[in-house]
Amino acid sequence: MAWRMFLLEGGKSVTITDAVGNRVAYPSIAAFNAKYPALDITGKNYILYQPDHPEHAEYRDDVAAVKQFIPSPTSQQRSDMRVIGYESCIDETANLADPYFGMSLVEAKAYKKSLLLIEGKQHFEATWDIFTKQVRRALSVLKTVTAVYLENPCRIITEENTEWHNNWPVFIPQIEGTVELQGFVGKITVVGPKEITLNNVDATGFTPYTGNGYLQGEPNYLQMKIDYEAVEDHYQSKRAEVDACGDVACVKAVSASWPALS
Repeated sequence: MAWRMFLLEGGKSVTITDAVGNRVAYPSIAAFNAKYPALDITGKNYILYQPDHPEHAEYRDDVAAVKQFIPSPTSQQRSDMRVIGYESCIDETANLADPYFGMSLVEAKAYKKSLLLIEGKQHFEATWDIFTKQVRRALSVLKTVTAVYLENPCRIITEENTEWHNNWPVFIPQIEGTVELQGFVGKITVVGPKEITLNNVDATGFTPYTGNGYLQGEPNYLQMKIDYEAVEDHYQSKRAEVDACGDVACVKAVSASWPALS
């Protein structure tokens, strides 16, 4: 059995737990029955009911008040008397592992949409949390240029490790000699920890570098917007798919395949 039911304090509270300790608690039988009307346990008390330890099971039926007596019963006979007629009710609690169990169609749709929203946010933030950390590093320190090779593409050596990535946008706020690169904003390709090339920049014929050059990383806000809109569009399409469902099974089957982000 996947789940166990515990009715404690004379049936005043209900706890459902599984083998690894996941737990759902209800303050009263009425609260439990309201959530799971198909499992009416009014008048049924299970105190530390454990199917794999039947000798520890205790059972009382307040409604039927049926008592049985067997002289010198074995542990198994005592267990059979205590739980007879209610095993099916306990077995059905396995359905509680399904979060949609007992939900109406409206409730299921609302629940699925909330899951989609959480998934979408986590998918986007997992990528862009890395992005924002890179932005903070990139903007915090200017990278000193030690050499500029007038090649195609233009190759630049820095004094410090850049910690940048391919297609990372950069800005050249200051440079002497190679004035053609003054104010440059564009993307890079990482060659090594201190070496990059400027994408699509042919420096053949540029003025030689003489010093006082600096690079600064620029946040790729455009790509962030593109990625956010891709996630948002997918989320909205899945919401529409959920809204079109006519039963809970259809809602459960809706699954998102979030777009790959940069």
